[in-house]
Amino acid sequence: MKALGLAISSLFACYAQGQIAFSGQVKAGFLIPHHATLRAQMNHTQTIEIKALWNLDSSHVAYKNLNKPNFGLLLGVIRNNLTEINGLAYYTGVIAQKSLQYSSKQRTSVSFAAGVGYLTRRFDETNNRLNTAIGSHVNGLMQVGFQHYRKIGAKTQVFATLDLTHFSNGNSRMPNLGFNFPQIGFGVNQNIGHYKLSPISYPSRNSKLSWEGGLRLGQRQIAIDDRTNIVIGIAELNLLYPQSPIARWKAGVNIFYDRSYVHTDLMPLPKNSPLAKTMEIALLAGHEYRIGRIGFATEAGVYLYRPSKKKRVYYEALGLRYYVKPNLYFGTRIKAHLTSADYFEFGMGYQFLSKKDVKPGFSNGWRWFFNKLGF
Repeated sequence: MKALGLAISSLFACYAQGQIAFSGQVKAGFLIPHHATLRAQMNHTQTIEIKALWNLDSSHVAYKNLNKPNFGLLLGVIRNNLTEINGLAYYTGVIAQKSLQYSSKQRTSVSFAAGVGYLTRRFDETNNRLNTAIGSHVNGLMQVGFQHYRKIGAKTQVFATLDLTHFSNGNSRMPNLGFNFPQIGFGVNQNIGHYKLSPISYPSRNSKLSWEGGLRLGQRQIAIDDRTNIVIGIAELNLLYPQSPIARWKAGVNIFYDRSYVHTDLMPLPKNSPLAKTMEIALLAGHEYRIGRIGFATEAGVYLYRPSKKKRVYYEALGLRYYVKPNLYFGTRIKAHLTSADYFEFGMGYQFLSKKDVKPGFSNGWRWFFNKLGF
């Protein structure tokens, strides 16, 4: 089991002692396609899910800032009552839990997971036209949930969960109306060991401003009857302000090169299109939790310019990053407009640590901003 602890440690690069725990649970709920045309695919679901979690102790900086968190890996399979159409959904990913309430006997937490899913049945023009929700076997996975643990032994807890698991391919292959699985579950959690793991230290960023530049690529399709792959390019420049040793706020600019604006169904993409018809410019604000090598990023943006009103004026994004160096990361994020996914992005970024010292915290960030504006 020590090997498992070392594997999780190398993934998150957390430097502390930690307790390794396994949990297994069963869930029941519904498959809910989030589009009215897919109402016939709504049905009951059954799930088996297991997790390997590393519970940090007080020697790690995230212990205080996230209120006794844990991190790890999850693996599951979802069955629904229309398997001949929708198939089975296998999934795996990384998960982080943050405690909302904690005592010696019980704990309530909130979680976020991201990873990849494999659906055994997808839309197919010849063999499976009834699955009009998802056109690819491989999909992105996101899961948000609440957990309540109750201690029943020195190393054992029972728990109940309420969560939502989402599968989407980010329009990489149409259709992409997505699957949502709201479920309740019950399980058992067992602590199996306590290990001291080797630290990987990063320079402190708790009092420094940083600049971040990034480049990403995305790909999308527009319609079921047109399999044209449209590649999107993204460039960004952000200013990062420290909130705590593991969290930072960000504000910046995104520039998108997106030829879907000039795409016409069943027609080839124009070889040369003016930037005025293919470029989006947006202001963004966001936040990132960084636990060792792993970063969980959320962003919201407003377009300053877009070629048409084809998309909403604002967008949201969720991202997962892996830092190979303290300043260098590779990552992915999904961009969406409310419940409508735009596409998945994959790329890299680099962060430049400035020499400017600032006071960390949200309110201090606003004071610094207004002082810079001369107020």
